[in-house]
Amino acid sequence: MNLLTVNRLSLIALLVLVTLTLFLYGQLPNEFTTGFTEIGEEPDVLSKSIAALLIPGGFVLMLILCNIIIALSPEKFALLQSKRAMDSDAS
Repeated sequence: MNLLTVNRLSLIALLVLVTLTLFLYGQLPNEFTTGFTEIGEEPDVLSKSIAALLIPGGFVLMLILCNIIIALSPEKFALLQSKRAMDSDAS
């Protein structure tokens, strides 16, 4: 099975995430606070560019990890009653 064919819905979702990130990038604040101390100070901040890459980057990481897990153990994740046409043994 071709990796792009199997993950086409995930790749469409990734394209939407990247498009929204690029579209909304100018409206984001320059820095994001990553937390607060007990007295209300901001100990750490995250730059706009890193924050904008976190969501699509995390999505790609999860997609890669899911594909690795399924490749290592396909019989555990096989849904025998919901085979697709490309999964059939008939050629």
